[in-house]
Amino acid sequence: MGAYNDSGYNTNGRLAGGVRSEARPRRASLRTVRAALCSRLTKAVSPFQQRPLAGVLKGYLFNGFRRTAAQLPYVGIPLGLGYAIYTWGNKESEYVHSKAYHVAHGGEGH
Repeated sequence: MGAYNDSGYNTNGRLAGGVRSEARPRRASLRTVRAALCSRLTKAVSPFQQRPLAGVLKGYLFNGFRRTAAQLPYVGIPLGLGYAIYTWGNKESEYVHSKAYHVAHGGEGH
């Protein structure tokens, strides 16, 4: 006895009981069907998959600067305000910890 495939037939074309049956045709295996289909299919790769970054730099040079400049008021004003507060705080801190501050306020602690 040989190995049995999915349809209950062994590799010699006999049923599991050893009786040969010609009434029932053999089923094509999945491997045979897949091989027949794959030989007829043509496969192609999309141009977008072949070159996914094509034109990115050129598109940014022309379009990216315009889009970034359009967002500048929304980003630049808060950054400028933050920088002004930061520099004022540093100057104030230096003054509070300086000798001039202590002389001006009578030497009292802060």
